[in-house]
Amino acid sequence: MVPLRNKSSRWLEILIVGAAAFSISRVARADTITTSQQPATATVGSSIADMATVTGLVSPASFDTVTFMLYNNASATGTPLFTDTEIVSLDGGTATATSSGYTTSETGTDYWVDTFNGDQNNLAVTNPPASEPVTVTPAFAPVPEPGYFLLLASVLLGLIGVRGMRCNGNHPETLDGVAATPFRRHGVVDVNT
Repeated sequence: MVPLRNKSSRWLEILIVGAAAFSISRVARADTITTSQQPATATVGSSIADMATVTGLVSPASFDTVTFMLYNNASATGTPLFTDTEIVSLDGGTATATSSGYTTSETGTDYWVDTFNGDQNNLAVTNPPASEPVTVTPAFAPVPEPGYFLLLASVLLGLIGVRGMRCNGNHPETLDGVAATPFRRHGVVDVNT
């Protein structure tokens, strides 16, 4: 024979099970993380960072964090190039955080993986590994404008021409019919006019 329960113990059981289900549903919430490279393309030696925004949080805590990891492969395997954990800024059920900067050192494509670390009311959430690539290109020295080369050639040719000329009395010698400019001889300009 099955013992009968009294009504008050049955209500207590429903209340306990219902409270437990409510707590589980709050913790099992699937939040959304949106990430943004800062910038999406860079040159070797420049600084890059990442920003994460987590929405749909239930009673987030002021000490919630996002961990930023930077990998050199799309599957986010191996040792990360860079790891940084930052405390989020809260605005209602939305949390945002930005990583500190990482100085790029090699060309190629790097991938940010951001994880909201969760709290007592919200589960952790991570963006997919290949969803946030950063293309790193070589840092080239700036190429001078074409006018720079003409100026340099003029100066060099001028120096060669002036060096081969002498001022002779009142009439400087000429090179191809162009009068030579005065030059310094022992710190004194030879000009007789």
